[in-house]
Amino acid sequence: MILRFLLAVFIFIGRAGAEELTLPAAIEWLHQQAIRCARGSIIKAHEGTSLFTPDGSAHYQALWTRDFFYLLEGCPEGLSEEEARTCFRYLLKGQREDGAMPDRVQADGLAVYIPGPVGAGIGPLPALDNPAFMVKIMDLLLPPGSSEELYLQSREALARGLEFPKTSPSGLLWVDPGDPHSSYGFFDTIFLTGEVFFASVLQWEAYKILAKFETRIGKEENARAFQMKADQLFQALQKFWDPSSGMFRAASQDCNQIDIWGSAYSVYSGLANTDQARRIAEYLIKNHSHLMQRGQLRHCAPGEYWQRSLTPRNQYQNGGYWATPFGWWFAAVHPLDKNLAEKTFLELVQDFRTHGIHEWILEEKSAVPDYVASACQPLVGLRRCGYPLPR
Repeated sequence: MILRFLLAVFIFIGRAGAEELTLPAAIEWLHQQAIRCARGSIIKAHEGTSLFTPDGSAHYQALWTRDFFYLLEGCPEGLSEEEARTCFRYLLKGQREDGAMPDRVQADGLAVYIPGPVGAGIGPLPALDNPAFMVKIMDLLLPPGSSEELYLQSREALARGLEFPKTSPSGLLWVDPGDPHSSYGFFDTIFLTGEVFFASVLQWEAYKILAKFETRIGKEENARAFQMKADQLFQALQKFWDPSSGMFRAASQDCNQIDIWGSAYSVYSGLANTDQARRIAEYLIKNHSHLMQRGQLRHCAPGEYWQRSLTPRNQYQNGGYWATPFGWWFAAVHPLDKNLAEKTFLELVQDFRTHGIHEWILEEKSAVPDYVASACQPLVGLRRCGYPLPR
């Protein structure tokens, strides 16, 4: 079965390379590559679990919480239901007694809570986003009509996880400017401080999910409590809206700058209202040539770099261009400029075919080949906008 699939991939690559790239061919090619990257990322845990790591080049050798979500959301065909559930349980087993969810769990079973090297992580506290991503993984594993057994087994742990991050009085997730740490893992070398936008959006989504599942199991009082927290966050998140730019800002203190990824995600997640979504799309379209490179998107505004960063300019999260947020960008731009959205997707796929699928790029620079989120996440935008994806 696997040999037959690989042969089909090689035949398709050869055929696509000899023909002009069409949109259906680009979608099919990327979907096949997403499956290939997912399967190529597997390492075996000490007890035999297949762990889906962030890449197929043995750079990040552990099961990362958020990266696993991005695989599962973008290309569920890349793994079986049993593999997905086993990885979820493997991560959940790493929850600390105080509620902290792991950033990653290694093949030897060691749960690591702070991004960065073991024993020399980035900041004093775990990243803020992992509890929400655990809830979001569970949500993907239990579509409507499925058994609630997995939720019943994990609901207390998931709820306890969401209570771990520090918050401001308004409920927004909070990073102490005097003792900064990672908020959202794809910003982990960027010290956003005060109230933070992206991680709070994820928290808002997670509370809505728990409210939905508590309703499914007949716990209406609990559902109302979670929905109340979600509603409070929704209102509080509006403080990040910058009417002068038509974008959301990243944080209330350090790095109080336009958040390109977060603004695109606000449209994809449904946080942005109709007028906000239109203005975000207009900004992304107007600044397209300064935000995109070969179909990949930078984190902050044109000509800007993060004000407080562990990473030098024009490296990694501080000026590099990434494919991970492409799907959100596509979903944001497509309603206003379908042609630009499709053209940019073709540019992205052509770059992948020519140079490989990397974590990030900048001109001739690139890092971490066969990066799973780069292959999988662009597909979520196409799916959201109604493009048929292979199964």
